[in-house]
Amino acid sequence: PDSGCGSWLFEPQSTNLFPYSQDFSDSDWQKGRVTINSNASTSPNGTLNASKMIETTANGNHQVTKKAHSSNGSFTNSVFAKKGENNYLILGIWDGSSETLVWFDLENGLISTIQGTSTQTIEKFGDYYRCSVTFDIASSGGYELIGMSNADGVRNYTGDGTSGIYIWGAQAEVGNISSYIPTEGTSVTRNQDVCTNGGSLATINSTEG
Repeated sequence: PDSGCGSWLFEPQSTNLFPYSQDFSDSDWQKGRVTINSNASTSPNGTLNASKMIETTANGNHQVTKKAHSSNGSFTNSVFAKKGENNYLILGIWDGSSETLVWFDLENGLISTIQGTSTQTIEKFGDYYRCSVTFDIASSGGYELIGMSNADGVRNYTGDGTSGIYIWGAQAEVGNISSYIPTEGTSVTRNQDVCTNGGSLATINSTEG
Protein backbone atom coordinates (compact mmCIF):
# COMPACT_ATOMS: atom_id res chain seq x y z
CA PRO A 1 0.00 0.00 0.00
CA ASP A 2 1.02 3.61 -0.48
CA SER A 3 1.07 4.07 3.31
CA GLY A 4 4.08 1.76 3.55
CA CYS A 5 2.23 -0.62 5.88
CA GLY A 6 2.45 -4.36 5.28
CA SER A 7 -0.54 -6.24 3.96
CA TRP A 8 -1.73 -9.65 2.81
CA LEU A 9 -2.87 -10.40 -0.74
CA PHE A 10 -5.91 -12.70 -0.81
CA GLU A 11 -6.95 -13.85 -4.27
CA PRO A 12 -9.86 -15.87 -5.61
CA GLN A 13 -9.38 -19.19 -7.36
CA SER A 14 -7.92 -18.86 -10.83
CA THR A 15 -6.66 -21.16 -13.60
CA ASN A 16 -3.84 -20.47 -16.04
CA LEU A 17 -5.31 -21.84 -19.27
CA PHE A 18 -1.96 -21.80 -21.12
CA PRO A 19 -0.43 -25.30 -20.71
CA TYR A 20 3.11 -24.03 -21.37
CA SER A 21 3.46 -20.69 -19.62
CA GLN A 22 7.27 -20.51 -19.96
CA ASP A 23 8.24 -22.90 -22.78
CA PHE A 24 7.28 -21.01 -25.93
CA SER A 25 9.33 -23.43 -28.04
CA ASP A 26 6.76 -26.17 -27.44
CA SER A 27 4.60 -27.04 -30.44
CA ASP A 28 1.51 -26.15 -28.37
CA TRP A 29 2.35 -22.53 -29.23
CA GLN A 30 1.71 -21.82 -32.92
CA LYS A 31 4.48 -19.69 -34.40
CA GLY A 32 3.62 -17.02 -36.91
CA ARG A 33 6.74 -15.65 -38.63
CA VAL A 34 8.83 -15.98 -35.45
CA THR A 35 11.41 -18.34 -34.01
CA ILE A 36 11.96 -18.97 -30.30
CA ASN A 37 15.36 -18.89 -28.62
CA SER A 38 14.80 -20.60 -25.25
CA ASN A 39 16.75 -19.70 -22.09
CA ALA A 40 17.97 -16.49 -23.69
CA SER A 41 17.65 -14.22 -20.66
CA THR A 42 17.11 -14.26 -16.91
CA SER A 43 13.39 -14.08 -16.10
CA PRO A 44 11.75 -12.15 -13.23
CA ASN A 45 12.12 -15.22 -10.98
CA GLY A 46 15.92 -15.04 -11.31
CA THR A 47 16.27 -18.14 -13.51
CA LEU A 48 17.76 -18.32 -17.00
CA ASN A 49 14.47 -19.42 -18.57
CA ALA A 50 13.05 -16.44 -20.46
CA SER A 51 12.66 -16.83 -24.23
CA LYS A 52 13.58 -14.48 -27.02
CA MET A 53 10.90 -14.24 -29.69
CA ILE A 54 12.71 -13.39 -32.94
CA GLU A 55 11.02 -12.16 -36.10
CA THR A 56 11.67 -13.94 -39.40
CA THR A 57 12.31 -12.09 -42.64
CA ALA A 58 8.72 -12.69 -43.81
CA ASN A 59 6.19 -9.89 -44.20
CA GLY A 60 3.16 -10.04 -41.89
CA ASN A 61 2.43 -10.20 -38.18
CA HIS A 62 5.06 -11.73 -35.89
CA GLN A 63 3.54 -13.65 -32.97
CA VAL A 64 2.85 -16.86 -31.09
CA THR A 65 -0.74 -17.98 -30.61
CA LYS A 66 -2.71 -20.47 -28.56
CA LYS A 67 -6.43 -21.09 -28.25
CA ALA A 68 -6.88 -21.08 -24.48
CA HIS A 69 -10.58 -20.20 -24.16
CA SER A 70 -13.42 -22.63 -24.89
CA SER A 71 -16.39 -20.30 -24.45
CA ASN A 72 -17.36 -16.66 -24.63
CA GLY A 73 -17.03 -14.29 -21.68
CA SER A 74 -14.40 -12.08 -20.03
CA PHE A 75 -10.78 -13.24 -20.26
CA THR A 76 -7.36 -11.81 -19.41
CA ASN A 77 -4.19 -12.44 -21.40
CA SER A 78 -0.91 -11.47 -19.70
CA VAL A 79 2.84 -11.98 -20.08
CA PHE A 80 6.11 -10.66 -18.68
CA ALA A 81 8.07 -8.94 -21.46
CA LYS A 82 11.37 -7.10 -21.90
CA LYS A 83 12.50 -5.08 -24.87
CA GLY A 84 15.12 -6.41 -27.24
CA GLU A 85 15.88 -4.86 -30.59
CA ASN A 86 12.13 -4.30 -30.84
CA ASN A 87 10.36 -2.13 -28.28
CA TYR A 88 6.71 -3.12 -28.70
CA LEU A 89 4.79 -6.07 -27.31
CA ILE A 90 1.34 -6.81 -28.76
CA LEU A 91 -1.27 -8.69 -26.71
CA GLY A 92 -4.68 -9.59 -27.95
CA ILE A 93 -7.37 -11.97 -29.06
CA TRP A 94 -8.79 -13.11 -32.38
CA ASP A 95 -12.31 -14.28 -31.56
CA GLY A 96 -13.02 -15.79 -34.93
CA SER A 97 -14.24 -12.59 -36.54
CA SER A 98 -12.26 -9.62 -35.24
CA GLU A 99 -9.12 -8.74 -33.28
CA THR A 100 -8.73 -6.87 -30.02
CA LEU A 101 -5.10 -5.68 -29.76
CA VAL A 102 -2.95 -3.54 -27.46
CA TRP A 103 0.59 -2.30 -28.13
CA PHE A 104 2.83 -1.96 -25.04
CA ASP A 105 5.89 0.30 -25.13
CA LEU A 106 8.62 -1.77 -23.41
CA GLU A 107 11.12 1.08 -23.69
CA ASN A 108 9.11 3.55 -21.60
CA GLY A 109 6.69 1.24 -19.75
CA LEU A 110 3.58 2.67 -21.38
CA ILE A 111 0.33 1.41 -22.87
CA SER A 112 0.29 2.64 -26.45
CA THR A 113 -2.14 1.96 -29.31
CA ILE A 114 -5.41 0.21 -28.41
CA GLN A 115 -7.50 -1.50 -31.06
CA GLY A 116 -10.94 -2.65 -29.93
CA THR A 117 -12.45 -2.56 -26.45
CA SER A 118 -10.39 -3.80 -23.51
CA THR A 119 -8.86 -2.97 -20.13
CA GLN A 120 -5.07 -2.88 -19.93
CA THR A 121 -2.39 -2.89 -17.22
CA ILE A 122 1.39 -2.63 -17.20
CA GLU A 123 3.54 -3.17 -14.10
CA LYS A 124 7.32 -3.10 -13.78
CA PHE A 125 9.21 -6.18 -12.49
CA GLY A 126 12.93 -5.41 -12.60
CA ASP A 127 13.81 -4.96 -16.28
CA TYR A 128 10.57 -6.68 -17.33
CA TYR A 129 7.00 -5.42 -17.52
CA ARG A 130 3.97 -7.57 -16.79
CA CYS A 131 1.44 -6.53 -19.41
CA SER A 132 -2.20 -7.61 -19.45
CA VAL A 133 -5.33 -7.15 -21.54
CA THR A 134 -8.83 -8.01 -20.30
CA PHE A 135 -11.47 -8.32 -23.00
CA ASP A 136 -14.89 -9.80 -23.66
CA ILE A 137 -14.88 -12.70 -26.10
CA ALA A 138 -18.10 -12.93 -28.09
CA SER A 139 -17.29 -16.28 -29.70
CA SER A 140 -15.66 -19.58 -28.72
CA GLY A 141 -13.50 -19.44 -31.85
CA GLY A 142 -10.16 -17.75 -32.43
CA TYR A 143 -7.06 -17.64 -30.24
CA GLU A 144 -5.03 -15.56 -27.79
CA LEU A 145 -1.87 -13.97 -29.20
CA ILE A 146 1.48 -12.64 -27.99
CA GLY A 147 3.21 -10.62 -30.68
CA MET A 148 5.71 -7.87 -31.26
CA SER A 149 6.35 -4.91 -33.51
CA ASN A 150 9.11 -2.52 -34.46
CA ALA A 151 6.77 0.49 -34.20
CA ASP A 152 3.70 1.60 -32.27
CA GLY A 153 0.43 0.65 -33.94
CA VAL A 154 2.14 -1.40 -36.65
CA ARG A 155 0.77 -4.94 -37.00
CA ASN A 156 2.33 -6.22 -40.23
CA TYR A 157 5.88 -5.53 -41.38
CA THR A 158 8.88 -7.25 -42.95
CA GLY A 159 11.20 -8.63 -40.27
CA ASP A 160 14.98 -8.62 -40.39
CA GLY A 161 15.53 -12.15 -39.06
CA THR A 162 17.37 -11.11 -35.90
CA SER A 163 15.29 -8.56 -33.94
CA GLY A 164 12.96 -9.55 -31.13
CA ILE A 165 11.72 -9.18 -27.56
CA TYR A 166 12.01 -11.34 -24.43
CA ILE A 167 8.93 -13.07 -23.00
CA TRP A 168 8.18 -15.24 -19.96
CA GLY A 169 5.26 -16.21 -17.77
CA ALA A 170 2.25 -16.16 -20.08
CA GLN A 171 -1.18 -16.49 -18.51
CA ALA A 172 -4.74 -16.71 -19.84
CA GLU A 173 -7.52 -16.72 -17.26
CA VAL A 174 -11.21 -16.09 -16.84
CA GLY A 175 -11.98 -12.63 -15.47
CA ASN A 176 -9.41 -10.16 -14.23
CA ILE A 177 -5.64 -10.56 -13.90
CA SER A 178 -4.29 -12.47 -10.89
CA SER A 179 -0.80 -13.40 -9.70
CA TYR A 180 1.25 -15.61 -12.00
CA ILE A 181 0.53 -19.37 -12.06
CA PRO A 182 3.35 -21.41 -13.71
CA THR A 183 2.41 -24.33 -15.97
CA GLU A 184 4.49 -27.14 -17.50
CA GLY A 185 2.31 -29.14 -19.87
CA THR A 186 -1.20 -28.64 -18.53
CA SER A 187 -3.41 -25.89 -17.18
CA VAL A 188 -2.99 -25.24 -13.44
CA THR A 189 -5.54 -23.99 -10.91
CA ARG A 190 -4.57 -22.00 -7.82
CA ASN A 191 -7.06 -22.40 -5.00
CA GLN A 192 -8.75 -19.42 -3.41
CA ASP A 193 -6.79 -17.83 -0.57
CA VAL A 194 -8.58 -18.15 2.78
CA CYS A 195 -7.80 -16.45 6.07
CA THR A 196 -8.93 -18.24 9.24
CA ASN A 197 -8.69 -16.99 12.83
CA GLY A 198 -7.80 -13.57 11.50
CA GLY A 199 -9.92 -11.58 13.90
CA SER A 200 -13.20 -9.80 13.26
CA LEU A 201 -14.66 -6.32 13.17
CA ALA A 202 -15.17 -6.65 16.92
CA THR A 203 -11.41 -6.80 17.47
CA ILE A 204 -9.98 -5.04 14.39
CA ASN A 205 -11.47 -1.67 13.55
CA SER A 206 -10.90 0.67 10.63
CA THR A 207 -7.86 2.43 12.16
CA GLU A 208 -5.78 -0.38 13.66
CA GLY A 209 -5.02 -4.06 13.33
